[in-house]
Amino acid sequence: MDMKMKTTMDTEMETSQSSNSKEMHEHLKGRVEEFASATQDGRSISERCRDYKDGKQWTESQIKALKARKQSPIVNNRIKVKHNGLLGLTSSRKGDPKVYPRNEKDSEAAEAATDALRYASDKTKLNPVFLECADNFFCEGYTGAHIVEEQTPRGDVEIIVEHIAWDRIFYDAYSRKPDFSDARDKGFGLWMDEDDILTAFPETDPEQLLELDIQSDETFEDKPRWVEKHGNRKRHFVVTHYFLQKGVWHMAIYSGGGFLLEPIESPYIDEYGRPDCPLEFVHAYIDREGRRYGELESFLDLQDEINHRRSKALYLLSQRQTYGNKGAVQNVAKAKRELAKPDGHLEVGQGEYGKDFGTLPTGDMAQGQFQLLQEAKSEMDAQSYNAQLSGERSVGDLSGVAIQKLQNSGVTELVKLFEHFSAFKLAVYRQMWNRIRQFWTQEKWIRVTDDEDKLRWVGFNVPMTMRDMLQEIMEDEARPQQMRLGASAQMILLEKQNPQALEQMVEVRNRASELDVDIILHESYDSANVSQEQLDAILKFGLQGQFDVVDLLEISNITGKDRLIERLENRRKDTAEAQAANAGKDPQSQYLIAQAEESKADAAKKMKEAEQKAIENQLLQTQQIEPIHINI
Repeated sequence: MDMKMKTTMDTEMETSQSSNSKEMHEHLKGRVEEFASATQDGRSISERCRDYKDGKQWTESQIKALKARKQSPIVNNRIKVKHNGLLGLTSSRKGDPKVYPRNEKDSEAAEAATDALRYASDKTKLNPVFLECADNFFCEGYTGAHIVEEQTPRGDVEIIVEHIAWDRIFYDAYSRKPDFSDARDKGFGLWMDEDDILTAFPETDPEQLLELDIQSDETFEDKPRWVEKHGNRKRHFVVTHYFLQKGVWHMAIYSGGGFLLEPIESPYIDEYGRPDCPLEFVHAYIDREGRRYGELESFLDLQDEINHRRSKALYLLSQRQTYGNKGAVQNVAKAKRELAKPDGHLEVGQGEYGKDFGTLPTGDMAQGQFQLLQEAKSEMDAQSYNAQLSGERSVGDLSGVAIQKLQNSGVTELVKLFEHFSAFKLAVYRQMWNRIRQFWTQEKWIRVTDDEDKLRWVGFNVPMTMRDMLQEIMEDEARPQQMRLGASAQMILLEKQNPQALEQMVEVRNRASELDVDIILHESYDSANVSQEQLDAILKFGLQGQFDVVDLLEISNITGKDRLIERLENRRKDTAEAQAANAGKDPQSQYLIAQAEESKADAAKKMKEAEQKAIENQLLQTQQIEPIHINI
């Protein structure tokens, strides 16, 4: 093939690839714009819910009309109380992930996997992330999280969970499932400074960084809007888009002018090694039109009624309706102003009060508004998060068990919401474990702080040499003595005959990519009230001496009871030893104690000599000791 023909073919191929890239770019942009168009009405309601939660509950036209008739735009923000209560209830649902093995060989590694998930959760500050997600979940109706890896300056790989705000999310508008598992598109858009984009994607042409058409949609606008946008600081809307193509998840990153990252198969894999979408979404409710909404939407009308009736009642109580014959009051406007004052003075030209001029009784109207206001407030207080959920009661001193029963009955109508959110949290944990399996490929040690008095270190992908294995057997007092002696003999023999064999790697301990486990998340409400009652009972019976305090601790549900029991037993042991030491100060007791110590030391010496003799006999009997096989 001559050079000219080859050049022509290369040019045609590049042109074809460029054309395909533009078509794919327009196709993906179209999917985002389709979402923006199909969900505009629903997102408007979500924005209204956020405004109401933030206290913005009157429109500009309503405020103008109220001020024109001297009526106050009062806001009695009960929606914020509801919202904060739901967040508090979410925070009080305690639960940590627990990993269980799917097969026998992973039974010992399952505990290490649990430690890994909890370590990653602490590292990425997962509880605050979940709380941010719950904020959007209850208010706007849906939320999301992005679970990816991050390279640290030290070269380690950490798992990162990022909250994706609802007003940056897009999804397949035809999806209907609460976990969006039937969605063919998931993604998010972020406004980024131009220099940050060029740093992350150095091959990008700045001319490509055009804003997407959907930036004109109010939801996706760059905020705060009052920032000067035509100065030196240039910001662009960048979309990260995960989409299904022929049943396989793909990923692309683009701006309005073109791709920053051409479409590729998703670099993240699931537990079966297939490309996966690292985004987890969840919604609270969905109507028959496919519109997502949150718990706060049901309170909007009641909140409007509360504000309007309170404003109207205050207006009626501070103003008076008057009547009068023409000429009885010379300046009607001034007269009304005086009547509205607590110390006002009304001047009349002629006539008799109550006959030629006077005020009309409006107390019935104010009372009616006040009664309807109270009814609206009671109706709102009874729904969703209420006094039962917070453990409040009007009279009596209820026990912790009674309060828990009230909470359980009060949460019944919220079961669906919390089940959806719990499933979302579990999905996030599973994604985190998939990232751990995929990216924790080097030796990694993590510090576990589940016991405040003792620190544990757990290793992953830890290479074990023959020396490490034999040393571990020799130091494990739980193993049979014969096995420990055999390991010691084999260590001595290899040191003499084949030292290199001791440094050979025989296995990799806790290889994350090979662990096959299930993740379970158990959540329950904080039982502080019950625990306090149990503690009071323990103190009561402990002081009376009717039961041993350790026995009472054993049957309680107090957090950290194992550490308490251990401390009590150690103190008792120390006390007993001190008493024994004091009791043995006379010469006869000291002589007996010395004799016992001498016998103990002699026995230990003889045991050590016997072990050494056994090793020497084993070395004399054979020069080839069979390797020890241990099920790890």
